[in-house]
Amino acid sequence: MSTKLRSFQTLDHLFLLTLVILIFTGLVMVGSSSMEVSAERYGDPFYYLRAHLWRVLFALLIAGGVLFIPLSLWNRYRRELVSLGIVLLILTLGWGIEQNGSRRWLSLIYISVQAAEFVKLFFIIYMAGYLARHVDKMYLPWKDLAPPYILLSVTSLLLLLQPDFGAIVILSILLFSMLFLGQVNIYRLLLMILVSGFMAIFALLSDYRFERLLTFLDPWSDTYNKGYQLTNALTGIGRGDVMGTGLGNSLMKQDYLPEALTDFVFAIYAEEFGFLGVLFLLSCFVYLVWRIFCIGKESLRRGLLFNGYVAYGCGLLFAIHSLVHFAVNMGVLPTKGLPLPFISYGGSNLLLHYVLIALVLRSAIECGRQSSVRSPHTVLSPFGAK
Repeated sequence: MSTKLRSFQTLDHLFLLTLVILIFTGLVMVGSSSMEVSAERYGDPFYYLRAHLWRVLFALLIAGGVLFIPLSLWNRYRRELVSLGIVLLILTLGWGIEQNGSRRWLSLIYISVQAAEFVKLFFIIYMAGYLARHVDKMYLPWKDLAPPYILLSVTSLLLLLQPDFGAIVILSILLFSMLFLGQVNIYRLLLMILVSGFMAIFALLSDYRFERLLTFLDPWSDTYNKGYQLTNALTGIGRGDVMGTGLGNSLMKQDYLPEALTDFVFAIYAEEFGFLGVLFLLSCFVYLVWRIFCIGKESLRRGLLFNGYVAYGCGLLFAIHSLVHFAVNMGVLPTKGLPLPFISYGGSNLLLHYVLIALVLRSAIECGRQSSVRSPHTVLSPFGAK
């Protein structure tokens, strides 16, 4: 065997093809699920499709710029970035746009942004830098565990005031998952999760959240009120059967299912493409997340600790967003407004996922340039050597 190891193929055609398929599927589904609504509201059946296309092009432009930024630069300014995220949340509470009883959108000149989406990105950057610094400390003392937990607590408080309990849950899962990958002492990690669980229970004691939880358990008991969205989503998925009703033939998108463009786009997709189409879409997301984790694992193996943890964080966030969206549409989790990556119509959420992919691709590029020799910091992780 040659002493020179083969170069790790961090990028492959199937990975890029999967991204293209998901982006194209998003354009198709936005067009299909919005024609009736667009025609009714704006007199133009392609209004939402055009708007989505422009947003995709803008997101691709931003992602292209991110692709040229070395990850070391993100690492250098990780504290400033996470501070910026907290400032955005505070500004949202004071000057944000109120919709449906929540204040989650911040108007910046001609655009509105959802600060929580940027906080997720900055959270990944911060945690990647934190884990890279503590890679040799497998059993972190409490004082070293305090910074990320304090950050989560402050962020959760600001999100709870909006209120956006779903974002709190996602950030908590992201934090504890990344700490697990960093091999934090499992007993301390479980204690942190237990404390966070008790705090979540207190947050759920508010009337409207508790009512949503009860509705999720039996949506058919209040079909025309609190259970309206979920029952129609389940009806649409059921109508899809094995082969689907065909592209454009969804019944639920015709004013039966609110938020068909965003939070319940999977239900429309399942209705039009059926069980086989759902299997194909799930396969695309599974492969995407798996390939991102492969890039993260190889980056860690080559000593690029920050890069590897960034890739892991991006893969985790893709997995969490996708699983929550699928589960909500199928009635497995309480109703939570969370768009499906690449598929749903959106702005801040759409931009977030394109930037995450750019960070993963940048990690893969830098990994390909790195020598195949293992780092002297190589330790074992749940996903192999790093």
